[in-house]
Amino acid sequence: MFSDCICTSAPPNYFGYQWTMLNLASIQKSLLKHRILLRGAISIGRHYQSASLIFSEALVRAYQMESHIAMHPRIVLDAQLVSRFMESLPDGEPREVMTNILLLRDSDNQVFINYHNLVNDSETNRNRERNLEIERDLIVQGRAEHADDFSIMAKLAWLERYHNFVCQRMASSRQDLIIGVADDHGFQMVVPPERHNNEIQPTK
Repeated sequence: MFSDCICTSAPPNYFGYQWTMLNLASIQKSLLKHRILLRGAISIGRHYQSASLIFSEALVRAYQMESHIAMHPRIVLDAQLVSRFMESLPDGEPREVMTNILLLRDSDNQVFINYHNLVNDSETNRNRERNLEIERDLIVQGRAEHADDFSIMAKLAWLERYHNFVCQRMASSRQDLIIGVADDHGFQMVVPPERHNNEIQPTK
């Protein structure tokens, strides 16, 4: 940890990539329960760390991305890392399913961690709906409290788009979770569905 930042690292292989994404998604959801929004970036490159020292080109790149690209409460991924992750998927692992569960592509073409994810099982869905309730209330209250702060309002506007996207896709029976009118959200799957499929089927 340094300043108000946390650095985490993992080996550059499939398990390292997957662990990082799942771990950071878990951290985002945990902080959300305390009404804390997280922004960050993940990159790949040479990295050294000890108990008291970090020397890392990957960290420098991630810090630059966090400062100038992430902007909203999202964790964006270096394009090179996205390619490495998809190339590392084990044989037989459906590339589009695994990638699209963990990641989304935003309207500015940035890939980010989908911390609500698209895993479909009853316990996960219940937990997701509880988190979406917290997120809905945070957005509504934040808009009322910070109506004159453009910077905060811009972040809340992005979060509202993401929130409504997840509600429409994974909690469609809970219309009470939708904020305002759920219009064009601008998010895409990272790996487009096959032409003969209308939708990627989440794993169970």
